[in-house]
Amino acid sequence: MKIAICDDNTEYLSFLTEQVKTYIAENDPSISVNTFPPDSLMIQLENNRFDYNIILLDIKMGSYDGIYIAKLINDTAPLCNIIFVTNYLDLATEVYDVSHTYFILKSELKKRLPVALNRAVRKVCDDSSKYVIIKNNSRNICLDSKDITYAEVYGKKLTIHLSDGEKYIANQALKKLQEQLDDFIRIHNSFLVNPSYIRSLTKDLCHLSEGISLPVSRTYSKKAMDAYNRYLASIL
Repeated sequence: MKIAICDDNTEYLSFLTEQVKTYIAENDPSISVNTFPPDSLMIQLENNRFDYNIILLDIKMGSYDGIYIAKLINDTAPLCNIIFVTNYLDLATEVYDVSHTYFILKSELKKRLPVALNRAVRKVCDDSSKYVIIKNNSRNICLDSKDITYAEVYGKKLTIHLSDGEKYIANQALKKLQEQLDDFIRIHNSFLVNPSYIRSLTKDLCHLSEGISLPVSRTYSKKAMDAYNRYLASIL
């Protein structure tokens, strides 16, 4: 498991890093931690090299907007758990524009940090433990559910799309896959989507990362919206 920390204040970045290292020493020494000023973090994101499970991120960092950076993280690393650590309570409502795990005021860091990290670590472990087995011709293939963006059926052919662009053809029904992926959302008779990759959902369309848009059918619209709202509530 890997934790990233980003702040433009080098003195506070050092202090926050020590607090995280204390948590790691007391809970799981196998966790690694790296620190970034915002310009270095942007380079990681722009070059698609960001591969952290958790990030602690300030909101106002000079000319850098932490909310904008968080949106980039949502797009490029949708399973990364974002913990905002900031002085700006007045910006608390803005964080709801992005998927995140926790919001901490710097004045409450020592009290809130262990709680936030416990939640984020638990989510990483939960995400990493969900695998599905699909039948592909004569082979059984094990897929990590966090890598699946969506599945679609056309005729009798089920195609599973992964976040890296790979596709797998499965010899099974979409309903059977849905039974294994009970946290995925059925938006159409032909589509099952991973809520972690949803960027917006309306009664007609589901927009996923990488610019993918899928139709939402009238039959599934209300249940899909309700399921997605429950998902959003669970990560706030």
